[in-house]
Amino acid sequence: MRRVWLLGLVCAGCAARRWAAEPSDVSDALQARVGVGLRPEDEGPAELPPGVDLEDGLSPEEAVSIALWNNADLAVTLTALGSSRADLVAAGTLSNPTVSGLIPIGPRQWQAAVSLPLEGLWLRPLRVAEARAANDVTRLAVLQTALDLVADVQRGVLQASAARARREPARTLDRLEAARADRIALQVEVGDIPPQLADDALQRHLAALQLADASERDATTTQVDLGRLTGLHDLDQVAMPTLDELVPDAEPPDADALLRLTLAERPEVQAAQRALEQAEASRRLAHLRVLTATLGLHDQGGGTSTSKGLGLTPSLTLPLLDWNQAGIARAEAGLTQARARLYAVQTRLGFDVEAAVAELVDARAALDHLQTVGAPATERNARRIELAVTVGDTSDLELLQARADTARLQLATIDARARLGAAWIALERAVGCAVLRGEEPG
Repeated sequence: MRRVWLLGLVCAGCAARRWAAEPSDVSDALQARVGVGLRPEDEGPAELPPGVDLEDGLSPEEAVSIALWNNADLAVTLTALGSSRADLVAAGTLSNPTVSGLIPIGPRQWQAAVSLPLEGLWLRPLRVAEARAANDVTRLAVLQTALDLVADVQRGVLQASAARARREPARTLDRLEAARADRIALQVEVGDIPPQLADDALQRHLAALQLADASERDATTTQVDLGRLTGLHDLDQVAMPTLDELVPDAEPPDADALLRLTLAERPEVQAAQRALEQAEASRRLAHLRVLTATLGLHDQGGGTSTSKGLGLTPSLTLPLLDWNQAGIARAEAGLTQARARLYAVQTRLGFDVEAAVAELVDARAALDHLQTVGAPATERNARRIELAVTVGDTSDLELLQARADTARLQLATIDARARLGAAWIALERAVGCAVLRGEEPG
């Protein structure tokens, strides 16, 4: 019996050691997908990962690395692996034998019996299969959470860079509209133009002032949001990449190829598939759980009786009234739910990829229109008015208006480029890995 007990412990330990997911598994998967991993478990606390230097600015790759290193919410999510590992250990553990006996008082014989549960022989493989699938579901859920964090950090860097880029054009627009409103107010006083024009100019100035104030607030808010994700403070002192560096100039990939990549690579799909396997193992386990058996070794001696010696006492539960109907029904419902969840995840991600590609196409078209139509027209009008002012054919008001239009074009271009960058990030988030920009994914 001692050997059997030791064998059970060894098997349980092997199951946990061989199959249980560790944070290093998640880190390796992140390294393969985004090029950076988690903080090693034996690494002490530090604000910045090795090799990251903020003196030359903060790149998206560095921001992602810092977030995976420092993010407190991700650290909490990683602790779920410990509970899942414990469940896997429990699944591989055999039940303890039961020892019973009788101490005689008087002429009776003493008795001793050891009863060993046998159902673990056929239930343990299914329990382990169920726990392994659940462990994989947990690992993939943690990986998905980490990838969502990566996308949030990339978007945070993009938004912070765009907010900084908006500040100067917004201030310029405010100054131009203020000067234009003052000039029109003077002309109204001398009766050169009707008062309605002054009201319109004042409204335009107020709108520009609100836009400038909003740009300052956005610059602060986006830095705080990025700091919350990365654990960094005082990001206003750190240089950010420009939008030109962040936003790829590439055509959207093929939607069908992206969908195939999504269904193959996204951890959420893989988790739903493993959950289905877990439900199938649970159903088989529910059907077999009703079969319980024990094998006992009985010994007796002493007293006045001559019936002494060893004997085997097998027992088997007969499933005549209770054959685990409730457990089987619950397992069948779980299997149906797992199938429906897998289908729902695949369907939703199909629409997500389709919507992401559509947004990417639309954002690309909007930026192209600004660059090919809006910008040339605004520049031609500004040059024409500057020349007209030089020769005295027009007033300074038209020049102020042209320069304000140029500032508005700069703001619109910044917004359009930021929208395109956000569309790329949303697409890669939907797919679950980096997309081969400019080429059809394999």
